Amino acid sequence: MVSFGKKPQVSTISLGGFLKRAKIISFAVFRVDASPQLGGGHVIRCLSLAAAFTRAGWNCAIACSAQTVEMMSNLAESAHEILILDDFGSNEQDAITHHWPQGCSILVVDHYQKDISFETGMRIWADRILVLDDLANRLHDCDFLLDQTLGRNKSDYMSLVPDHCTLLLGSHYALLRSQFFNMRKHALSSRSERTSINRILVSMGASDPQNVTNKVLQGIALWNPNISIDVVIGPGGPPLQADNKAGNIRILKNVDDMATLMAKADLAIGAAGTSSWERCCLGLPSLLIITADNQKMVAHQLEQAGAAIIVGFHDMVSAIDISNAIQNLTVSVSDFQHMSQCAASVCDGLGHHHVLLSILPQVIAADGKAVSLKLAMLADTDLMYRWQSNPNLRKHSRQPLSPTYDEHVSWVEASLSNPRRMILLIMHAGISVGILRFDKLNEANKYEISILIDDKYQGLGIASAALSLGRALHPSSQIIAEVHIENKASRTLFLNAGYVPIDETHYLSEPM
Repeated sequence: MVSFGKKPQVSTISLGGFLKRAKIISFAVFRVDASPQLGGGHVIRCLSLAAAFTRAGWNCAIACSAQTVEMMSNLAESAHEILILDDFGSNEQDAITHHWPQGCSILVVDHYQKDISFETGMRIWADRILVLDDLANRLHDCDFLLDQTLGRNKSDYMSLVPDHCTLLLGSHYALLRSQFFNMRKHALSSRSERTSINRILVSMGASDPQNVTNKVLQGIALWNPNISIDVVIGPGGPPLQADNKAGNIRILKNVDDMATLMAKADLAIGAAGTSSWERCCLGLPSLLIITADNQKMVAHQLEQAGAAIIVGFHDMVSAIDISNAIQNLTVSVSDFQHMSQCAASVCDGLGHHHVLLSILPQVIAADGKAVSLKLAMLADTDLMYRWQSNPNLRKHSRQPLSPTYDEHVSWVEASLSNPRRMILLIMHAGISVGILRFDKLNEANKYEISILIDDKYQGLGIASAALSLGRALHPSSQIIAEVHIENKASRTLFLNAGYVPIDETHYLSEPM
Protein backbone atom coordinates (compact mmCIF):
# COMPACT_ATOMS: atom_id res chain seq x y z
CA MET A 1 0.00 0.00 0.00
CA VAL A 2 1.04 3.60 -0.41
CA SER A 3 1.03 6.63 1.85
CA PHE A 4 -0.87 9.64 0.58
CA GLY A 5 0.09 11.91 3.45
CA LYS A 6 -3.38 12.07 4.99
CA LYS A 7 -4.74 11.62 8.48
CA PRO A 8 -4.28 8.06 9.73
CA GLN A 9 -7.24 5.79 10.38
CA VAL A 10 -7.66 5.18 14.10
CA SER A 11 -8.49 1.48 14.37
CA THR A 12 -8.04 1.11 18.13
CA ILE A 13 -9.13 3.59 20.77
CA SER A 14 -9.62 3.59 24.52
CA LEU A 15 -12.89 2.28 25.93
CA GLY A 16 -13.87 5.66 27.33
CA GLY A 17 -13.00 7.41 24.09
CA PHE A 18 -14.99 4.89 22.10
CA LEU A 19 -18.13 5.26 24.24
CA LYS A 20 -18.01 9.01 23.75
CA ARG A 21 -17.37 8.68 20.03
CA ALA A 22 -19.95 5.94 19.49
CA LYS A 23 -22.77 8.39 20.15
CA ILE A 24 -22.08 10.13 16.84
CA ILE A 25 -21.32 7.07 14.71
CA SER A 26 -24.79 7.09 13.20
CA PHE A 27 -24.98 9.02 9.91
CA ALA A 28 -23.96 7.57 6.54
CA VAL A 29 -24.09 9.32 3.16
CA PHE A 30 -23.94 7.28 -0.06
CA ARG A 31 -22.63 8.72 -3.35
CA VAL A 32 -23.95 6.43 -6.07
CA ASP A 33 -25.55 6.56 -9.53
CA ALA A 34 -27.43 4.29 -11.92
CA SER A 35 -27.82 4.57 -15.70
CA PRO A 36 -28.50 2.33 -18.69
CA GLN A 37 -24.73 2.02 -19.13
CA LEU A 38 -23.87 1.50 -15.45
CA GLY A 39 -26.93 -0.59 -14.66
CA GLY A 40 -28.59 -0.58 -11.26
CA GLY A 41 -26.29 -2.90 -9.31
CA HIS A 42 -24.42 -0.07 -7.58
CA VAL A 43 -27.65 1.35 -6.17
CA ILE A 44 -28.95 -2.07 -5.15
CA ARG A 45 -25.86 -2.90 -3.12
CA CYS A 46 -25.78 0.58 -1.56
CA LEU A 47 -29.43 0.25 -0.54
CA SER A 48 -28.63 -3.16 0.95
CA LEU A 49 -25.89 -1.66 3.10
CA ALA A 50 -28.06 1.34 3.97
CA ALA A 51 -30.82 -1.01 5.13
CA ALA A 52 -28.33 -2.78 7.40
CA PHE A 53 -27.17 0.57 8.78
CA THR A 54 -30.79 1.59 9.37
CA ARG A 55 -31.62 -1.64 11.19
CA ALA A 56 -28.62 -0.97 13.44
CA GLY A 57 -29.97 2.49 14.26
CA TRP A 58 -28.10 4.68 11.78
CA ASN A 59 -29.54 7.46 9.62
CA CYS A 60 -28.70 7.23 5.91
CA ALA A 61 -28.88 9.59 2.94
CA ILE A 62 -28.25 9.24 -0.80
CA ALA A 63 -26.55 11.74 -3.14
CA CYS A 64 -27.22 10.85 -6.78
CA SER A 65 -28.44 12.00 -10.19
CA ALA A 66 -32.08 12.54 -11.12
CA GLN A 67 -31.77 9.73 -13.67
CA THR A 68 -30.85 7.38 -10.83
CA VAL A 69 -34.09 8.10 -8.99
CA GLU A 70 -36.12 7.75 -12.20
CA MET A 71 -34.48 4.42 -13.05
CA MET A 72 -34.48 2.83 -9.59
CA SER A 73 -38.00 2.82 -8.15
CA ASN A 74 -36.82 1.17 -4.93
CA LEU A 75 -34.58 4.18 -4.28
CA ALA A 76 -37.42 6.66 -4.67
CA GLU A 77 -39.59 4.54 -2.39
CA SER A 78 -36.97 4.25 0.35
CA ALA A 79 -37.13 6.30 3.53
CA HIS A 80 -33.65 7.73 3.00
CA GLU A 81 -33.15 11.42 2.32
CA ILE A 82 -32.10 11.99 -1.30
CA LEU A 83 -30.03 14.86 -2.64
CA ILE A 84 -30.24 15.33 -6.43
CA LEU A 85 -26.91 16.57 -7.78
CA ASP A 86 -27.81 17.46 -11.38
CA ASP A 87 -28.02 21.20 -10.82
CA PHE A 88 -24.57 21.45 -9.22
CA GLY A 89 -22.40 20.27 -12.10
CA SER A 90 -18.80 19.78 -11.02
CA ASN A 91 -19.50 21.37 -7.63
CA GLU A 92 -21.15 18.32 -6.14
CA GLN A 93 -18.66 18.25 -3.28
CA ASP A 94 -19.88 21.69 -2.18
CA ALA A 95 -23.48 20.62 -2.67
CA ILE A 96 -23.06 17.60 -0.40
CA THR A 97 -21.12 19.40 2.33
CA HIS A 98 -23.48 22.40 2.35
CA HIS A 99 -26.59 20.22 2.40
CA TRP A 100 -25.31 18.28 5.42
CA PRO A 101 -23.04 20.81 7.15
CA GLN A 102 -22.72 18.61 10.26
CA GLY A 103 -20.63 16.14 8.27
CA CYS A 104 -21.13 12.40 8.31
CA SER A 105 -19.83 9.45 10.25
CA ILE A 106 -19.03 7.58 7.06
CA LEU A 107 -19.17 8.48 3.36
CA VAL A 108 -19.81 5.51 1.09
CA VAL A 109 -18.62 6.02 -2.50
CA ASP A 110 -19.80 3.52 -5.13
CA HIS A 111 -19.03 5.18 -8.44
CA TYR A 112 -16.66 4.34 -11.29
CA GLN A 113 -16.11 8.04 -12.04
CA LYS A 114 -14.96 8.86 -8.50
CA ASP A 115 -11.41 8.42 -7.32
CA ILE A 116 -8.81 9.93 -5.03
CA SER A 117 -9.52 13.50 -6.13
CA PHE A 118 -13.17 13.33 -5.04
CA GLU A 119 -12.45 11.36 -1.89
CA THR A 120 -9.63 13.62 -0.69
CA GLY A 121 -11.88 16.62 -1.20
CA MET A 122 -14.43 15.08 1.18
CA ARG A 123 -11.91 14.26 3.94
CA ILE A 124 -12.53 17.38 6.01
CA TRP A 125 -16.29 16.67 5.99
CA ALA A 126 -16.48 12.87 6.34
CA ASP A 127 -15.16 11.18 9.44
CA ARG A 128 -14.36 8.02 7.46
CA ILE A 129 -14.68 6.93 3.85
CA LEU A 130 -15.74 3.52 2.53
CA VAL A 131 -15.25 2.87 -1.18
CA LEU A 132 -17.15 0.13 -3.03
CA ASP A 133 -15.25 -0.94 -6.14
CA ASP A 134 -14.77 -3.92 -8.41
CA LEU A 135 -12.37 -2.58 -11.03
CA ALA A 136 -9.10 -2.06 -9.09
CA ASN A 137 -7.98 0.46 -11.71
CA ARG A 138 -7.63 3.84 -9.94
CA LEU A 139 -6.27 5.50 -6.81
CA HIS A 140 -8.48 5.89 -3.74
CA ASP A 141 -8.23 7.92 -0.54
CA CYS A 142 -10.32 5.81 1.82
CA ASP A 143 -10.30 4.09 5.20
CA PHE A 144 -12.09 0.98 3.96
CA LEU A 145 -12.35 -0.51 0.48
CA LEU A 146 -14.90 -3.22 -0.28
CA ASP A 147 -14.63 -5.33 -3.43
CA GLN A 148 -17.04 -8.26 -3.32
CA THR A 149 -15.53 -9.95 -6.38
CA LEU A 150 -14.91 -13.64 -5.81
CA GLY A 151 -11.16 -14.33 -5.79
CA ARG A 152 -10.07 -10.70 -5.42
CA ASN A 153 -6.59 -10.43 -3.84
CA LYS A 154 -5.01 -7.75 -1.66
CA SER A 155 -2.23 -7.37 -4.22
CA ASP A 156 -4.80 -5.94 -6.67
CA TYR A 157 -5.19 -2.86 -4.44
CA MET A 158 -1.85 -2.54 -2.65
CA SER A 159 -0.67 0.34 -4.84
CA LEU A 160 -4.10 2.00 -5.06
CA VAL A 161 -5.07 2.69 -1.43
CA PRO A 162 -3.34 4.34 1.55
CA ASP A 163 -1.39 2.33 4.11
CA HIS A 164 -4.09 2.58 6.77
CA CYS A 165 -6.91 1.33 4.51
CA THR A 166 -8.69 -1.85 5.59
CA LEU A 167 -9.45 -4.08 2.58
CA LEU A 168 -12.71 -6.02 2.65
CA LEU A 169 -12.32 -8.39 -0.27
CA GLY A 170 -14.30 -11.30 -1.67
CA SER A 171 -17.86 -12.57 -1.84
CA HIS A 172 -17.81 -12.94 1.96
CA TYR A 173 -18.66 -9.21 1.91
CA ALA A 174 -21.28 -9.33 -0.87
CA LEU A 175 -24.00 -6.80 -0.02
CA LEU A 176 -27.40 -8.42 -0.37
CA ARG A 177 -30.85 -7.45 0.81
CA SER A 178 -31.96 -9.29 3.95
CA GLN A 179 -34.64 -11.16 1.98
CA PHE A 180 -31.93 -13.42 0.53
CA PHE A 181 -30.54 -14.59 3.85
CA ASN A 182 -34.10 -15.01 5.15
CA MET A 183 -34.92 -17.26 2.17
CA ARG A 184 -31.59 -19.14 2.11
CA LYS A 185 -32.42 -22.10 4.36
CA HIS A 186 -35.71 -22.83 2.57
CA ALA A 187 -34.17 -22.45 -0.89
CA LEU A 188 -31.21 -24.74 -0.22
CA SER A 189 -33.41 -27.38 1.38
CA SER A 190 -35.84 -27.47 -1.54
CA ARG A 191 -33.08 -27.62 -4.18
CA SER A 192 -31.69 -30.85 -2.79
CA GLU A 193 -34.92 -32.57 -3.86
CA ARG A 194 -35.14 -31.19 -7.40
CA THR A 195 -34.16 -33.42 -10.31
CA SER A 196 -35.18 -31.43 -13.39
CA ILE A 197 -35.53 -27.92 -14.80
CA ASN A 198 -39.14 -26.82 -14.63
CA ARG A 199 -38.86 -23.05 -14.15
CA ILE A 200 -36.26 -20.61 -15.49
CA LEU A 201 -35.60 -17.11 -14.22
CA VAL A 202 -34.33 -14.59 -16.79
CA SER A 203 -32.88 -11.32 -15.51
CA MET A 204 -30.35 -9.33 -17.51
CA GLY A 205 -30.18 -6.34 -15.17
CA ALA A 206 -31.99 -3.08 -14.62
CA SER A 207 -31.58 -1.77 -18.17
CA ASP A 208 -30.39 -4.46 -20.65
CA PRO A 209 -29.29 -1.93 -23.31
CA GLN A 210 -28.11 -4.75 -25.62
CA ASN A 211 -31.57 -6.39 -25.56
CA VAL A 212 -30.11 -9.73 -24.51
CA THR A 213 -33.39 -10.76 -22.87
CA ASN A 214 -35.11 -11.39 -26.21
CA LYS A 215 -32.22 -13.56 -27.39
CA VAL A 216 -32.39 -15.59 -24.17
CA LEU A 217 -36.12 -16.16 -24.62
CA GLN A 218 -35.52 -17.34 -28.19
CA GLY A 219 -32.91 -19.80 -26.91
CA ILE A 220 -35.19 -21.17 -24.21
CA ALA A 221 -37.98 -21.62 -26.76
CA LEU A 222 -35.66 -23.68 -28.96
CA TRP A 223 -34.95 -25.98 -26.01
CA ASN A 224 -38.49 -26.20 -24.63
CA PRO A 225 -41.22 -23.83 -25.85
CA ASN A 226 -43.51 -24.74 -22.92
CA ILE A 227 -41.15 -24.33 -19.96
CA SER A 228 -42.28 -21.88 -17.27
CA ILE A 229 -40.28 -18.65 -17.45
CA ASP A 230 -40.14 -15.63 -15.15
CA VAL A 231 -38.68 -12.60 -16.92
CA VAL A 232 -37.61 -9.68 -14.73
CA ILE A 233 -37.01 -6.36 -16.47
CA GLY A 234 -36.21 -2.93 -15.13
CA PRO A 235 -37.81 0.37 -16.11
CA GLY A 236 -35.20 0.80 -18.82
CA GLY A 237 -35.60 -2.72 -20.20
CA PRO A 238 -36.31 -3.45 -23.89
CA PRO A 239 -39.74 -4.38 -25.31
CA LEU A 240 -40.10 -8.14 -25.40
CA GLN A 241 -40.89 -10.01 -28.61
CA ALA A 242 -41.36 -13.54 -27.26
CA ASP A 243 -44.21 -15.77 -28.40
CA ASN A 244 -46.32 -16.33 -25.29
CA LYS A 245 -49.27 -18.16 -26.81
CA ALA A 246 -48.83 -20.98 -24.32
CA GLY A 247 -49.01 -18.52 -21.44
CA ASN A 248 -45.83 -19.91 -19.92
CA ILE A 249 -43.97 -16.59 -19.71
CA ARG A 250 -44.48 -14.10 -16.88
CA ILE A 251 -43.16 -10.57 -17.46
CA LEU A 252 -42.35 -8.90 -14.14
CA LYS A 253 -41.32 -5.27 -13.65
CA ASN A 254 -39.93 -3.46 -10.61
CA VAL A 255 -39.76 -6.67 -8.58
CA ASP A 256 -39.15 -6.20 -4.86
CA ASP A 257 -39.15 -9.85 -3.79
CA MET A 258 -36.43 -11.31 -6.00
CA ALA A 259 -35.58 -13.88 -3.35
CA THR A 260 -38.91 -15.68 -3.78
CA LEU A 261 -38.53 -15.77 -7.57
CA MET A 262 -35.01 -17.16 -7.26
CA ALA A 263 -36.06 -19.75 -4.70
CA LYS A 264 -38.80 -21.02 -7.04
CA ALA A 265 -36.52 -21.13 -10.10
CA ASP A 266 -34.49 -24.20 -11.03
CA LEU A 267 -32.14 -22.28 -13.31
CA ALA A 268 -31.24 -18.64 -13.86
CA ILE A 269 -29.96 -17.03 -17.02
CA GLY A 270 -28.48 -13.62 -16.40
CA ALA A 271 -25.57 -11.24 -16.44
CA ALA A 272 -22.58 -11.54 -14.13
CA GLY A 273 -23.37 -8.45 -12.11
CA THR A 274 -24.66 -7.84 -8.58
CA SER A 275 -27.42 -10.44 -8.94
CA SER A 276 -24.73 -13.13 -9.23
CA TRP A 277 -24.29 -13.07 -5.46
CA GLU A 278 -28.05 -13.17 -4.89
CA ARG A 279 -28.29 -16.33 -7.00
CA CYS A 280 -25.35 -17.90 -5.18
CA CYS A 281 -26.84 -17.16 -1.76
CA LEU A 282 -29.91 -19.21 -2.73
CA GLY A 283 -27.92 -21.95 -4.47
CA LEU A 284 -29.46 -21.15 -7.87
CA PRO A 285 -27.45 -22.64 -10.79
CA SER A 286 -26.78 -20.02 -13.47
CA LEU A 287 -25.93 -19.61 -17.11
CA LEU A 288 -24.01 -16.36 -17.48
CA ILE A 289 -24.07 -14.03 -20.45
CA ILE A 290 -21.44 -11.33 -20.00
CA THR A 291 -22.82 -7.89 -20.89
CA ALA A 292 -19.92 -5.63 -19.82
CA ASP A 293 -16.15 -5.88 -19.52
CA ASN A 294 -16.22 -5.44 -15.75
CA GLN A 295 -18.25 -8.67 -15.46
CA LYS A 296 -15.56 -10.87 -16.99
CA MET A 297 -13.63 -11.56 -13.78
CA VAL A 298 -16.77 -12.30 -11.79
CA ALA A 299 -18.05 -14.68 -14.47
CA HIS A 300 -14.79 -16.60 -14.74
CA GLN A 301 -14.40 -16.86 -10.97
CA LEU A 302 -17.96 -18.17 -10.61
CA GLU A 303 -17.38 -20.73 -13.34
CA GLN A 304 -14.10 -21.78 -11.75
CA ALA A 305 -15.92 -22.22 -8.42
CA GLY A 306 -18.44 -24.50 -10.12
CA ALA A 307 -21.31 -22.10 -9.35
CA ALA A 308 -22.17 -21.11 -12.93
CA ILE A 309 -21.43 -21.74 -16.59
CA ILE A 310 -20.44 -18.99 -19.01
CA VAL A 311 -22.36 -19.03 -22.29
CA GLY A 312 -20.29 -16.15 -23.69
CA PHE A 313 -20.11 -12.42 -24.28
CA HIS A 314 -23.50 -11.05 -25.28
CA ASP A 315 -22.64 -10.11 -28.87
CA MET A 316 -21.03 -13.51 -29.52
CA VAL A 317 -23.89 -15.62 -28.14
CA SER A 318 -26.72 -16.96 -30.30
CA ALA A 319 -30.09 -18.40 -29.35
CA ILE A 320 -28.77 -21.83 -30.35
CA ASP A 321 -25.84 -21.43 -27.94
CA ILE A 322 -28.28 -20.72 -25.12
CA SER A 323 -30.46 -23.70 -26.04
CA ASN A 324 -27.43 -26.01 -26.13
CA ALA A 325 -26.17 -24.72 -22.78
CA ILE A 326 -29.50 -25.55 -21.11
CA GLN A 327 -29.56 -28.99 -22.73
CA ASN A 328 -26.05 -29.75 -21.47
CA LEU A 329 -27.14 -28.97 -17.92
CA THR A 330 -29.90 -31.59 -18.06
CA VAL A 331 -27.52 -34.48 -18.82
CA SER A 332 -26.61 -35.17 -15.18
CA VAL A 333 -28.82 -34.50 -12.16
CA SER A 334 -25.86 -34.93 -9.79
CA ASP A 335 -23.78 -32.38 -11.68
CA PHE A 336 -26.66 -29.92 -11.62
CA GLN A 337 -27.15 -30.34 -7.88
CA HIS A 338 -23.40 -30.03 -7.38
CA MET A 339 -23.55 -26.66 -9.12
CA SER A 340 -26.21 -25.58 -6.66
CA GLN A 341 -24.02 -26.61 -3.72
CA CYS A 342 -21.01 -24.79 -5.16
CA ALA A 343 -23.08 -21.65 -5.67
CA ALA A 344 -24.34 -21.74 -2.07
CA SER A 345 -20.76 -21.93 -0.77
CA VAL A 346 -19.82 -18.67 -2.53
CA CYS A 347 -22.03 -16.30 -0.52
CA ASP A 348 -23.91 -16.63 2.77
CA GLY A 349 -26.03 -13.48 2.47
CA LEU A 350 -24.50 -11.84 5.55
CA GLY A 351 -22.06 -9.48 3.85
CA HIS A 352 -23.69 -6.38 5.36
CA HIS A 353 -23.11 -7.79 8.86
CA HIS A 354 -19.47 -8.49 8.04
CA VAL A 355 -19.07 -4.90 6.83
CA LEU A 356 -20.79 -3.36 9.87
CA LEU A 357 -18.53 -5.29 12.22
CA SER A 358 -15.45 -4.38 10.19
CA ILE A 359 -16.04 -0.64 10.42
CA LEU A 360 -16.52 -0.69 14.20
CA PRO A 361 -13.27 0.46 15.83
CA GLN A 362 -11.49 -2.05 17.99
CA VAL A 363 -11.74 -1.26 21.70
CA ILE A 364 -8.78 -1.52 24.06
CA ALA A 365 -9.50 -3.79 27.01
CA ALA A 366 -8.07 -3.28 30.51
CA ASP A 367 -5.02 -5.39 29.64
CA GLY A 368 -4.12 -3.08 26.75
CA LYS A 369 -5.07 -5.50 23.98
CA ALA A 370 -7.65 -4.85 21.25
CA VAL A 371 -11.14 -6.36 21.37
CA SER A 372 -13.33 -6.72 18.28
CA LEU A 373 -16.33 -8.75 17.09
CA LYS A 374 -16.90 -11.07 14.14
CA LEU A 375 -19.78 -13.25 13.02
CA ALA A 376 -19.70 -16.84 14.21
CA MET A 377 -19.69 -19.39 11.41
CA LEU A 378 -20.47 -23.10 11.15
CA ALA A 379 -16.72 -23.77 11.35
CA ASP A 380 -16.78 -22.36 14.90
CA THR A 381 -19.16 -25.07 16.13
CA ASP A 382 -16.55 -27.10 18.02
CA LEU A 383 -15.00 -24.02 19.63
CA MET A 384 -18.39 -22.84 20.87
CA TYR A 385 -19.19 -26.35 22.14
CA ARG A 386 -16.07 -26.27 24.31
CA TRP A 387 -17.43 -23.16 25.99
CA GLN A 388 -21.04 -24.29 26.09
CA SER A 389 -20.10 -27.58 27.76
CA ASN A 390 -17.89 -25.95 30.41
CA PRO A 391 -19.75 -26.35 33.76
CA ASN A 392 -18.12 -23.21 35.15
CA LEU A 393 -19.54 -21.13 32.31
CA ARG A 394 -23.02 -22.69 32.40
CA LYS A 395 -23.78 -22.66 36.11
CA HIS A 396 -25.69 -19.36 35.95
CA SER A 397 -27.36 -19.93 32.56
CA ARG A 398 -31.06 -20.61 32.00
CA GLN A 399 -30.20 -24.23 31.22
CA PRO A 400 -27.25 -25.15 33.44
CA LEU A 401 -27.01 -28.69 32.06
CA SER A 402 -24.56 -29.00 29.16
CA PRO A 403 -26.03 -30.00 25.79
CA THR A 404 -24.88 -33.09 23.96
CA TYR A 405 -22.69 -32.46 20.94
CA ASP A 406 -25.54 -33.33 18.55
CA GLU A 407 -27.88 -30.97 20.39
CA HIS A 408 -25.27 -28.23 20.16
CA VAL A 409 -24.75 -28.77 16.42
CA SER A 410 -28.49 -28.54 15.83
CA TRP A 411 -28.65 -25.35 17.91
CA VAL A 412 -25.77 -23.75 15.99
CA GLU A 413 -27.26 -24.64 12.60
CA ALA A 414 -30.65 -23.26 13.60
CA SER A 415 -29.15 -20.13 15.15
CA LEU A 416 -26.97 -19.27 12.16
CA SER A 417 -29.98 -19.48 9.83
CA ASN A 418 -32.24 -17.48 12.16
CA PRO A 419 -32.59 -13.87 10.90
CA ARG A 420 -33.63 -12.76 14.39
CA ARG A 421 -30.45 -14.01 16.06
CA MET A 422 -26.87 -12.80 15.73
CA ILE A 423 -24.03 -14.81 17.25
CA LEU A 424 -20.72 -12.95 17.44
CA LEU A 425 -17.30 -14.20 18.44
CA ILE A 426 -15.45 -11.90 20.82
CA MET A 427 -11.89 -11.46 19.58
CA HIS A 428 -9.02 -10.51 21.91
CA ALA A 429 -5.77 -9.71 20.13
CA GLY A 430 -7.05 -11.80 17.21
CA ILE A 431 -7.99 -14.83 19.36
CA SER A 432 -11.59 -16.03 19.84
CA VAL A 433 -12.30 -15.81 23.57
CA GLY A 434 -16.09 -15.74 23.92
CA ILE A 435 -19.56 -15.24 22.50
CA LEU A 436 -21.83 -12.19 22.33
CA ARG A 437 -25.37 -13.02 21.25
CA PHE A 438 -28.28 -10.79 20.23
CA ASP A 439 -31.86 -12.03 19.93
CA LYS A 440 -34.47 -9.74 18.37
CA LEU A 441 -37.52 -9.53 20.62
CA ASN A 442 -41.10 -9.09 19.51
CA GLU A 443 -41.19 -5.49 20.69
CA ALA A 444 -40.06 -3.02 18.07
CA ASN A 445 -36.35 -2.24 18.13
CA LYS A 446 -35.51 -4.32 21.21
CA TYR A 447 -32.87 -7.02 21.66
CA GLU A 448 -31.87 -9.47 24.35
CA ILE A 449 -28.12 -9.77 24.89
CA SER A 450 -26.09 -12.59 26.41
CA ILE A 451 -22.34 -12.88 26.87
CA LEU A 452 -19.88 -15.67 27.62
CA ILE A 453 -16.12 -15.34 28.14
CA ASP A 454 -13.66 -18.24 28.23
CA ASP A 455 -12.70 -18.65 31.89
CA LYS A 456 -9.00 -18.34 30.98
CA TYR A 457 -9.64 -14.79 29.74
CA GLN A 458 -11.91 -13.47 32.46
CA GLY A 459 -10.84 -10.48 34.55
CA LEU A 460 -9.10 -8.70 31.66
CA GLY A 461 -11.87 -6.22 30.83
CA ILE A 462 -12.79 -8.12 27.66
CA ALA A 463 -16.47 -8.45 28.56
CA SER A 464 -16.79 -4.70 29.20
CA ALA A 465 -15.19 -3.93 25.85
CA ALA A 466 -17.47 -6.43 24.08
CA LEU A 467 -20.59 -4.90 25.65
CA SER A 468 -19.57 -1.44 24.48
CA LEU A 469 -19.10 -2.73 20.94
CA GLY A 470 -22.47 -4.45 21.12
CA ARG A 471 -24.09 -1.23 22.30
CA ALA A 472 -22.54 0.70 19.39
CA LEU A 473 -23.69 -1.97 16.94
CA HIS A 474 -27.31 -1.20 17.90
CA PRO A 475 -27.17 2.46 19.00
CA SER A 476 -30.90 3.15 18.64
CA SER A 477 -32.23 -0.05 20.19
CA GLN A 478 -33.21 -1.08 23.67
CA ILE A 479 -31.05 -3.96 24.90
CA ILE A 480 -32.09 -6.16 27.79
CA ALA A 481 -30.02 -8.71 29.71
CA GLU A 482 -31.22 -11.45 32.03
CA VAL A 483 -28.74 -12.13 34.84
CA HIS A 484 -29.00 -14.95 37.38
CA ILE A 485 -29.61 -13.53 40.84
CA GLU A 486 -26.46 -15.25 42.17
CA ASN A 487 -24.21 -14.09 39.33
CA LYS A 488 -22.63 -11.10 41.06
CA ALA A 489 -19.87 -10.69 38.46
CA SER A 490 -22.38 -10.33 35.61
CA ARG A 491 -24.55 -7.94 37.60
CA THR A 492 -21.51 -5.72 38.17
CA LEU A 493 -20.53 -6.03 34.49
CA PHE A 494 -23.89 -4.80 33.19
CA LEU A 495 -24.24 -2.07 35.82
CA ASN A 496 -20.80 -0.72 34.93
CA ALA A 497 -21.81 -0.81 31.25
CA GLY A 498 -24.74 1.52 31.98
CA TYR A 499 -27.51 -1.05 32.19
CA VAL A 500 -30.27 -0.21 34.67
CA PRO A 501 -31.98 -2.90 36.79
CA ILE A 502 -35.71 -3.20 36.08
CA ASP A 503 -36.31 -6.17 38.40
CA GLU A 504 -34.22 -8.72 40.28
CA THR A 505 -32.88 -10.44 37.17
CA HIS A 506 -33.28 -8.05 34.22
CA TYR A 507 -31.14 -5.08 33.19
CA LEU A 508 -31.95 -2.56 30.47
CA SER A 509 -29.78 -0.35 28.28
CA GLU A 510 -31.65 2.51 26.62
CA PRO A 511 -30.77 3.78 23.11
CA MET A 512 -27.68 5.94 22.93
